[in-house]
Amino acid sequence: MHNGQKAGKASDMYSGQKANKASDMYSGQKADKESDIDSSRKMDGISGVWNTQKVKSASRALWEMVFEEDTQQFLDYYDAYVADHNKIYTDWENGQAVSMLHRNPYRICVGDMQADSSYIVAVATKEEYRHQGRMKKLLLEAFSDSFREGEPFVYLMPASEKIYLPFGFRTVYYQNILTLGSVFGPARTEEEAVEVRAASLKESDMAAYGGKASGGAGIQSRQKITGTGNLRGQRASGGGIICRHAKYSQLAELADFSERVLSESGVMHTKRDTAYYERIWKEQEAVNGGILLFYTEEEPDEACGKTDGVAYAETGESNSGKKLRLRGWCFTGLEDAAEVWELVLDTKDPLLYAQALRTVTEHFREELPVKVSGFVPGIEISGVSGREYSWRPMTMVRITNLFSMAKLLRANTPFACCLHIEDKWILQNNGWFYLQVSGDGGRLERVENPGSGEAAPEQSVISNEAVPEKSVISGEAMSRQFQNLPCLEMTIQELTDALFGIRPHPVLEAAGIGPLHPLYFNELV
Repeated sequence: MHNGQKAGKASDMYSGQKANKASDMYSGQKADKESDIDSSRKMDGISGVWNTQKVKSASRALWEMVFEEDTQQFLDYYDAYVADHNKIYTDWENGQAVSMLHRNPYRICVGDMQADSSYIVAVATKEEYRHQGRMKKLLLEAFSDSFREGEPFVYLMPASEKIYLPFGFRTVYYQNILTLGSVFGPARTEEEAVEVRAASLKESDMAAYGGKASGGAGIQSRQKITGTGNLRGQRASGGGIICRHAKYSQLAELADFSERVLSESGVMHTKRDTAYYERIWKEQEAVNGGILLFYTEEEPDEACGKTDGVAYAETGESNSGKKLRLRGWCFTGLEDAAEVWELVLDTKDPLLYAQALRTVTEHFREELPVKVSGFVPGIEISGVSGREYSWRPMTMVRITNLFSMAKLLRANTPFACCLHIEDKWILQNNGWFYLQVSGDGGRLERVENPGSGEAAPEQSVISNEAVPEKSVISGEAMSRQFQNLPCLEMTIQELTDALFGIRPHPVLEAAGIGPLHPLYFNELV
């Protein structure tokens, strides 16, 4: 299933993932289109961005060849709802597209700031054309366009990290995964304890989680969970938690709710609006999945309509006549196996998360085990220890425009430094810069090396585009300004590590700059 977790295949160099789009939570603009390329036109050796029908058809043929696990239903969805919004980079030989990548636009939320970015997906090369530098050419073209369009970074889900490390990518998001077998099994009475399967836990570890050994493969949680279950997908298994399938008419409500919850959680995430969920709705149909909503019951006098941004069920009431308060969501799929991702609640209550997991187990009781992934970082679940999770490297980031990246930064107190960056592939990011960061954002300006008079590179070898004049500062006055400033020298990879919390830089850390984490990117395509 395409829960954004299935790493695609690695052909020469590609992210192995699927394209990742969002109908108009993207930058908002469809890719520019040329008139359809005449079939007689010689395309061999040509690479570039065309979203013509010829290119789309050739891209799909290559997709079907490389990513064999993807269904026709999913590809039909992608062609209908995604392909027209992205940019398709292709390389041609003998009249066929032999290498490609898709650059899919997203709007990224970072605290109270937003920025356009791109998710690089569907990276593939026909087997007989691999190891010829074709994917390198397409990646550099994508980098150049990303810089020109002012994107602070691009990101991807790699089939193999080592493919992308030489191009300046760094792994910044590890997704947590919990497999439910008999975990949080059928609903029990109030007096019964909740059985939690934890095969990875040793008996000696049980005490730390408030339980005891049970058959050598589990623990007994001492927290009681009330409630009983009934119809699949309707009533959940405890504590007043109720699970219902989302309705199309609820997507606007869900968008407002999820954007608030993710913003309050402090994670960097893709912008959630109605268009985002409308596309997700179609995507889930293509993977035999859906959207589940979690509710708790409230007394009628406590829950009338919407209060303080809290949404209530469209149906209004539970079977008991109480109001249903929307508390969270998850996405589901049933392709190769039962999978759930982004189980997110508007609370950090460990017990409520445990109750929600029990509803998921009940919902999928005929398809167990079910894999649940993409919990919000830092969430704890009653009866589940960190030892029960597995983790997979999910997302790699590549800074593409330093000037735009600087705008996303914040500092506890005003900070300034002289910064020297080495970037092998995007020469506009090379050289000396004057960085200023405050609580309102950051600003980066190009300068001459105050010590040697070294000039900034005027052009990029990947785009032949001049560095913007307004970004260049020179002269003795500027040099004097640097006398009492820290001078930091690092590669673009080291800067990425520092800004995204992988390896904090002591000077930037002391100034309270960054890190831009945790990240929360779980989109399928």
